[in-house]
Amino acid sequence: MKQLLDDHIKIVHLIGIGGISMSALAKILHKNNYQVSGSDFQDGHELRELKKLGLEIFPSHETNQVHGRDLIIYSSAIKDDNPELIEAHRLGIQTMTRGHFLGLLTSQYHDSIAVSGTHGKTTTTSMISVMLKHTSIDPVLLVGAHVPELGSNAVIGDGDVIVNEACEYFSSFLDFDYSIGVILNIDEDHLDYFKDLDHIKDTFVDFANSARLGGTMVVNIDDPNIVSVLDRIDTKIVTYSTQNDADYRAGNITYDQTGLPEFDIIHRGETIMHVHLSIPGVYNVSNTVAAVAAICQVTNDLSGMAEALSGFHGASRRMESKGLFQGAKLIEDYAHHPNEIVSTLGAVREMHPDRRIVVAFQPHTYTRTLKLFDRFVSAFKDCDHVYLTDIYAAREKNIFGISSKDLAEEIDRQTGNAEYVGDMSNLVPMLHESLNENCIFIAMGAGDIYKIFDML
Repeated sequence: MKQLLDDHIKIVHLIGIGGISMSALAKILHKNNYQVSGSDFQDGHELRELKKLGLEIFPSHETNQVHGRDLIIYSSAIKDDNPELIEAHRLGIQTMTRGHFLGLLTSQYHDSIAVSGTHGKTTTTSMISVMLKHTSIDPVLLVGAHVPELGSNAVIGDGDVIVNEACEYFSSFLDFDYSIGVILNIDEDHLDYFKDLDHIKDTFVDFANSARLGGTMVVNIDDPNIVSVLDRIDTKIVTYSTQNDADYRAGNITYDQTGLPEFDIIHRGETIMHVHLSIPGVYNVSNTVAAVAAICQVTNDLSGMAEALSGFHGASRRMESKGLFQGAKLIEDYAHHPNEIVSTLGAVREMHPDRRIVVAFQPHTYTRTLKLFDRFVSAFKDCDHVYLTDIYAAREKNIFGISSKDLAEEIDRQTGNAEYVGDMSNLVPMLHESLNENCIFIAMGAGDIYKIFDML
């Protein structure tokens, strides 16, 4: 067991405990014999897991719930006016952000792998996790989604390696303590916090230069935004690519009859692994090379890892199969950024070139919809029809006057394939009428668009 916190801290309360990252932290605190409680309005799989462990979960935010606690940990979703946070400050109880606690946690491990990038963090972290799970390393694995092959979003091993996602939002990854970093890509996003792309690049450079002394940064040299900042990174760099000469690269890429990729991973001229993925898309070829490059900084024993990758069918809400409806294949995907939409639709089109692709897209936050409006308009070219539900506000208020209807009208003006539906429930009769065995239906977004499957 690790000494995660000061000796006097025995009872920890997590505000927003139902979040995917916060629930993982609750599990690791519980495993290390802390008394853990938490509060969250939402219900879901992760909270049910925590209740099974015996954790006390409150369904609301009430001031008395922090009484008697030694430490309060809260997520970025928690605002300053949260009653529990206010009460903790009034009582002088120590408070700590999720990112700060992750920094303390990761500092306890000999090898700490932190996976960053605007897109692909969860899938790449999942790949690293399923490979390491097949070794004797017995790592701690913290993933931003439920991973079926792990049976959870968190595996709390007793080894001296920890793997986690490093999110750039609010610059929270600058709190982490890591020996091996990964940068998958750099793109415009979270523009409610970042001023512009240059600000985002600067923050990733700060992250790259915050590695431990003697640390390593694994970077994607196919990404022009990463390449543009390489000369500003002082940490040792290991490169990877699917297109260019690099320390680790994908070679001999082919696709089987179902459109799934098969390829070699080559390290400085030597083939070290042959991989046949069970998830589609060239972007997942790239994610795989990143995952293997990161693991090679921890161990040289790659036995069984190709088989582990072949058995990996994706994290939850990442191209996740949801069965059939009226003969149509149903897919759920977390894509909520134009680049992610393009990648997902391209992969589905590769696998199903003759099927009609129908998308229900729920835009995520007003800021993202406004700032990336033109990119969203051009992102749906690989689908035959897209229905747009109302914007999922998340943490925001609509001070911009932007709506999904604006986006639907502009997509439809340019392509003729978009329709605004407003409330998600309005979509149900449309899908009953339009879906058949020739269709692929994708519910896409980072909000609660997944609820559509229970409505059908």
